Amino acid sequence: IINGKPIGAQAYALSNHDEIEVLGVKMEFCLD
Repeated sequence: IINGKPIGAQAYALSNHDEIEVLGVKMEFCLD
């Protein structure tokens, strides 16, 4: 799940501050 939307098995390019959820754990992708 990325930003609240399931993406299935397809690849997805992450952007700054995207929210990722894997097995019930939410993480935020940040570029510094």
